[in-house]
Amino acid sequence: MQNYEKYYTKNITDIIAVIRDILPKDLFFIDTSCGDNCFSNEMLKNNLIENYIAYDISPPINYDGIINIKDWLKEDAINNEINDNETAVTLIGFNPPYGFGSKKAKKFIYKGFLEKHKYCIWLVPISLKLFLLKLYKPLFQKEYISLPFIDINGGKEIKQSVLLFVGERLNVKNHKSIFLSRLKNKIISKNNYILKRTHNEGIREDATILLKKTGNPVFFPSFYKPEITKNIWWQINKTGIVYKKASLEKQNGKFIMNGKKITKHLNNDHKYAVDSNIYVKLSKLKDIEKLINRILVLGNSKEFYDLVNVYKPAAITIGWLREFLDEKIN
Repeated sequence: MQNYEKYYTKNITDIIAVIRDILPKDLFFIDTSCGDNCFSNEMLKNNLIENYIAYDISPPINYDGIINIKDWLKEDAINNEINDNETAVTLIGFNPPYGFGSKKAKKFIYKGFLEKHKYCIWLVPISLKLFLLKLYKPLFQKEYISLPFIDINGGKEIKQSVLLFVGERLNVKNHKSIFLSRLKNKIISKNNYILKRTHNEGIREDATILLKKTGNPVFFPSFYKPEITKNIWWQINKTGIVYKKASLEKQNGKFIMNGKKITKHLNNDHKYAVDSNIYVKLSKLKDIEKLINRILVLGNSKEFYDLVNVYKPAAITIGWLREFLDEKIN
């Protein structure tokens, strides 16, 4: 069987507590990606549901209760056993795989909506909040910043910022266009600069800032070029400018920044893979020094830490960065 990442929330008891009085009783729950099936059984033990059916494409060796080892996204609702009871009021959820840019989780939500289950309960990335609000009347919603999840295979813990959403289905006619639409409006630059986030597609000759972009609360190390005509880059860390002789070179078809790895205990030469989507490339920017100073202030602030953690598991988006740049440039 193919191996899949299996990160399960450690806060099942807390989630049960906050939703205890939100939903009506005697619901039939459909867990679309149940993992070890802990959530369904806790819901059953706490009399929050009457019964359930659970799906998971790759459950762990040890799990609780009965699991249909199937991909729920490929299941036909008409053949679902709950349809034997036409009076059953159904609840769909819970913590699906997210996928790149939360696209997989969005598919789970939309399929549940199409199947016309009256209620939903989803633990998904915060970026899907607007999408959920277009399809469901919110009964409860709470954002968790850096909620811990445990890897059932290796015991590794990660932290994700997620939304717990409980809702009642709305009668939406244009739901397909909602599903196909972008989660957020595309941000268009107000200024005459070029911002690129690419992976091994090269770096423009007029690029003057290579800004580290990551899902962690870190802007550093980043690089900027004080003189456009020279291949001499200054490296900035949290403490400011730490190296003034970095150089951009092409090796094996990819651009590498020759800089320094500087910590409390290290000051070594280091090659940074700047020709990747970890770095955003900015060209045609004016007043670079002023912008770098603002980035240094922001990158060391609690505001930045809180902002970036809201975007987990996704990285900082290009749209957010454009808004930030427009604000600081203006």
